[in-house]
Amino acid sequence: MTTAYPARRTAWRYISLLVLVAALFGGWSWFWVAATDKAQATVEGWRAREAKAGRIYACGSESIGGYPFRFEMNCESASALFQSNQPPVEIKARNILVAAQVYQPTLLLSEFHGPLTVAALGQAPDLVVNWKLFQSSVRGTPAAPERVSLVLDKPVVESMTTGSARTLLRTSSNCRSRRGKSGQSAAAAMRRKTPLATLAGSNAPSVVSRIICMTVE
Repeated sequence: MTTAYPARRTAWRYISLLVLVAALFGGWSWFWVAATDKAQATVEGWRAREAKAGRIYACGSESIGGYPFRFEMNCESASALFQSNQPPVEIKARNILVAAQVYQPTLLLSEFHGPLTVAALGQAPDLVVNWKLFQSSVRGTPAAPERVSLVLDKPVVESMTTGSARTLLRTSSNCRSRRGKSGQSAAAAMRRKTPLATLAGSNAPSVVSRIICMTVE
């Protein structure tokens, strides 16, 4: 009898611990799913507002992952249509991965996979851009970003306007640009910045220059 009682207490401790772990696991899973649903609703609201302004963002397919400590949205065959441009401009990329840590949900980290193409709506691409690494970080929310940082490593820009690829830029350097709420660019420390639209000539869509910058050493 004296040995059975401590053994029984030990067994109950293990059972209580298992129940507690299961409760924590279930609660965390519920929180992650609820937070993911809220993030998706935020993104959809942002897309709806952008669409009213003539900027339409879409994915060929989307998937959500990152459980248990990250939120990840994987966008295959990403596209952006700028209807306010004349003619309308469409930008496409092979894949975009957006991630945020559970403990830092307002810091969005993105990685872009090329090639990226720029074309008038319904036409063949005017520009094709490839790179070794293209990442961005956005602090804040999609609707009200506080700081945006871009890193573009070893870009290659090709013009397709002549019917065949013509290399406009090939560099082993990278571009690092940061812009905050004040609108002042932290890239002022760079020696020189050349927008892609300038490199491509007057026929290149000017929207490109607002997305990517090159550092010319």
